[in-house]
Amino acid sequence: MLNIVTSDGQRLALERDVAEQAGLLRDFAQNQTDEDVPVPTITSGIFRKILDYFEHYGNEPVDAGTRRRDQQWEREYLAIDHGTLFNIITAANYLGAKPLLSMCTQEVADRIVGKTPQEIRQMFNIQNNSSPGQPTECPTECPTECPAECPTPDK
Repeated sequence: MLNIVTSDGQRLALERDVAEQAGLLRDFAQNQTDEDVPVPTITSGIFRKILDYFEHYGNEPVDAGTRRRDQQWEREYLAIDHGTLFNIITAANYLGAKPLLSMCTQEVADRIVGKTPQEIRQMFNIQNNSSPGQPTECPTECPTECPAECPTPDK
């Protein structure tokens, strides 16, 4: 067993075979340490959500690019607010849980596809940082050779 200590001081016991799914935890498990494993950037609520993923998939070998192995379960797992999703992404990155990270970042991409920049800003509570006089919205279509008033990535 690994004893995980979360940022909010909760101690959670984790089976060593479950720890194999995350690079950071795998390293601790392989070192056979009996010491507490601190995860100072992860709350107990987020860590439990990550454990749900680990326990669901077990030690099933997975390529980080694999998506939708259990579509119904993943759909239910990802039916969460944006803040929780981003906290899981940050935690999965910290832990080195590549399949979970891949699944969650794909979910972010799925949520923004087809949205306008304004809708994306609203969805993620991003303030508009445009300079005065700079267009805040791009036209939906620019001619092949854009005029000066049509912003392009290289201008």
